[in-house]
Amino acid sequence: MSTLNSILKVVTRRLNQVHEYDELKRFVATSCSDLGRPVQQVLERTAANVQWMDRNYQTIVNWLLNVDKSLPNITDG
Repeated sequence: MSTLNSILKVVTRRLNQVHEYDELKRFVATSCSDLGRPVQQVLERTAANVQWMDRNYQTIVNWLLNVDKSLPNITDG
């Protein structure tokens, strides 16, 4: 595995927004499309991260907000 492949895997691990995926696709197309399957896997993982966020983000936010409302209000006293 090339050094660039390794770097791409590490720095893209937490990408999960559409604009990040679009930037990554542009970068791959212009700079490293010749790296083959490892780069394709990075793109696939990032696409899966974006889809996961689309499906689950609001549900998690809503759950956290509801949990926060149900916790007792603790004040210093």
